[in-house]
Amino acid sequence: MRNLPDTVAPEKDKDWKFNQNYEEIPNSIKVTEGEGSGVNTYTRQFWSDGVRPVGHQVLTEILTSALKKIGIDDVAAKALLK
Repeated sequence: MRNLPDTVAPEKDKDWKFNQNYEEIPNSIKVTEGEGSGVNTYTRQFWSDGVRPVGHQVLTEILTSALKKIGIDDVAAKALLK
């Protein structure tokens, strides 16, 4: 848990995205996102109760950092995520 980032901004950091719910749940926030370009733009709205990583890169970095802190640096984190 110590290796998770304190703050994540999915609108700026493409390695993270909002966890999407289409109904309001306790402690969720309403998110409005615009997508597309030119005449093909639209707005999506959903409720989010947190964020999640996109792909394995973030998880690899977190796991590698955690393993190094306990003195394990000869195990490839990517091998553990397979």
